[in-house]
Amino acid sequence: MNNEKYGDEKTIEDIRESDVGVKELVEKLGVLRKKSWQKQLEAKVYRLEKKVKVLEKELDQQESKTEISVTKNASVRITKSDVLLFKYLFENSFLTREQIGEYIYSSLTYANQRLSRLTKTRFVKKKPYPLRDGNRTTYIMPTKKALSYLKTEKGKKKLNNIERNNKFEHRFIKPKNYIVRSNISLDQFEHDDQVNKLRFEFENIGACFWVTQDIAERFNLHSKIPDGIFDTRDRETKFVLELEKTLKRNSRYINSKYGVLTRYAQEDSIDGVLYVVEGDSLYKSIMKKFNPKSIPYPKGAYKKFYAAKLKDILAGDYKFYNKTANKVFDLKEVLKKC
Repeated sequence: MNNEKYGDEKTIEDIRESDVGVKELVEKLGVLRKKSWQKQLEAKVYRLEKKVKVLEKELDQQESKTEISVTKNASVRITKSDVLLFKYLFENSFLTREQIGEYIYSSLTYANQRLSRLTKTRFVKKKPYPLRDGNRTTYIMPTKKALSYLKTEKGKKKLNNIERNNKFEHRFIKPKNYIVRSNISLDQFEHDDQVNKLRFEFENIGACFWVTQDIAERFNLHSKIPDGIFDTRDRETKFVLELEKTLKRNSRYINSKYGVLTRYAQEDSIDGVLYVVEGDSLYKSIMKKFNPKSIPYPKGAYKKFYAAKLKDILAGDYKFYNKTANKVFDLKEVLKKC
């Protein structure tokens, strides 16, 4: 039995003693089958991936054609109010729907209708922003198409003759000095949003020739770039605006060379430095810095610094104070007289 021939004239002992036994053959066969199966699977995956890429490309082309078709069919006539919107968007970087409805167009309802049209025709773009209370707001930014329009002769003419109301005068900024931003700094959103609000409110009481921080930086107007710069209508008095939401290190305010108050004090072209402050505690801290010891040079320069609370300004109270100098002035009355 042990010498029984098996298969190709080999005995069982021959098979057992061969280099590759039955067990090894079975294992090798399993490995080969596994490798073959893996290769087949990989080939199928590769073919599927190629199909997916082709489909994605076709889908992109279809979407692109649809988008172009929508843009071509969705025409819009740019009005003076639209140009006014573009101006504020480029200078302020963004505006919220609510601000656009209140200050640019006649109502929020009409603003939403107009923004929908301008978005479809790619003159503006919408971005969401989450608020602290769990809700969210939408802010609006300008696009390259809006800038291209402002650079046309028709756009320049409208830009040079726009008027939001007759209480103030705009500063004409050439469109070539505007830039298109892809996004904004969201960690500064609430601060910048309130600065935008203050600009509108100050202009409504007569603040003229406003320059935003963004534009001031581009022209390098001052050694310290404020949140806003504006003049009286007769250009006799220039103010800078600082919105302060948190107290900084003392060296940031008072320093022989780099302190904010130090630099403002030494600029003769600035007649008044207006701090709008959030919160009673911060208001008191800022007010204490307006003194001759903190701002010794030039002599008496501390007297051109004033502070007001943000909540008072937004409630319509435009009185600014310097308690050390025992001075108070109503910005609304000052701007009205000029």
